[in-house]
Amino acid sequence: MSVPGPSGAAPSLDALDALLGTHRDRVQRTARALLELEDHAGRRVLDDVELAPGSRSEWARARERLTLLWTHFDLLRRTVESADAVRARRARPSPAELAELAALLTGPSVELSRVELPLERRGLLGPRERVVRVSVGDLLADMNAAFIDVGTAVARAAAVWTRVAARLDPVQTELDELRIRAGAVGGAEPGSELDRELRELAAALTGLRMRAVSDPLGSARTDGDRAGHDRAGPAAGAVGSTGARAPSAAEEPADMALPLDLDAHLAPLLAALHRIGDRVETIARMRDSAPQVLAELHAAIEDVTLAEAEADRVRAEVLAKVADPALPPRAAAAPELRATLTRLERLWRTGRSAAAAESAAWLRVRSAEAAAEAADALHRAGELLLRRRELRGRLDAFQAKAGRLGLLEDPELLDLHRQAHELLWRAPCDLAAATRAVTRYQRGLAGKEGRR
Repeated sequence: MSVPGPSGAAPSLDALDALLGTHRDRVQRTARALLELEDHAGRRVLDDVELAPGSRSEWARARERLTLLWTHFDLLRRTVESADAVRARRARPSPAELAELAALLTGPSVELSRVELPLERRGLLGPRERVVRVSVGDLLADMNAAFIDVGTAVARAAAVWTRVAARLDPVQTELDELRIRAGAVGGAEPGSELDRELRELAAALTGLRMRAVSDPLGSARTDGDRAGHDRAGPAAGAVGSTGARAPSAAEEPADMALPLDLDAHLAPLLAALHRIGDRVETIARMRDSAPQVLAELHAAIEDVTLAEAEADRVRAEVLAKVADPALPPRAAAAPELRATLTRLERLWRTGRSAAAAESAAWLRVRSAEAAAEAADALHRAGELLLRRRELRGRLDAFQAKAGRLGLLEDPELLDLHRQAHELLWRAPCDLAAATRAVTRYQRGLAGKEGRR
């Protein structure tokens, strides 16, 4: 900010006093803004997280600018203090003091660098050093550009952290509560399987969080975008401006992408968390009402036994009636489940309640899995029998239609019907060949119907 007098004359004392007051205020605001930037949550993320290469290089560049900001702030402060000292000498400065004050406040009074020139780069009477000086106003403009650049980086990091936390913190809370619950029912003694699984799940959740926040600057804005920010001049969060503050995460683009699909990576962890939760509740119920839990397990295993028997019966029927059904033999789970239940009851009778509860939790999960597997095997086998019945029904419907059209005795259709009928009523039935035969009969009938 320059304050020339009329027709380029030296600035007046009143103008210099006003400018000095402005610069004092800017020093204070700049100090607050830089301290806020140092303490920004995004700064802690960038310093504490193991960053991906792209973000690491972006943050290294921004951190250099932050260090330079503090260096330039010290130059700004000392320059304003020097101007204060000149102004404090007397109420009415002499012309020389007025010129000195004007030089400090409006001229290139801030020395940014001083480099000694090598001999081969000097002239005979030229300077021995190259000194770079700027005015207080130019210095503040450079600091503002650096502040926006660094502020954008820390705000992006804070925004990523906030978005990740919003998704993962509820899961972490659920996991912490589950650990407390598991400890309360005695199911997570140190070294137990449940304790190990809970620790592994906690480590996986922490690892997911660290991966999700590891590249907050990987999609950082381009140099062209930076130039646009820099040309825009002081912003709402600009250093030294009115209401100076560090940028907030809320100012980041709403569509900023995370480096990985959190939901996809979180799904298996949530599934594991819920499985463990079911086990913990079974342990709790086993301790509180063992007879009821044992009765439920007996019933569940009986259901598995019946389901597997029905699946085996239908499979045997399919093997007899369908050629090459591609139904591999399946080992029955019920015998293992009954043996485990017997051991569980022995553990409970001998007072080993924690081991019995853990076994009950496993049995509950495995029984449900075995029942689902038996139901799936029954469905796959039943689909083959249903397909054969469907083809038979279609063939009968097409033959009835041929009768209505007066084509029942058509030689060509009789031959096509015979082929399909033989395939469908043969044991074992080749479903693929029978499907093709029924389709040929259908097309033959349609062709003749169209020519009538």
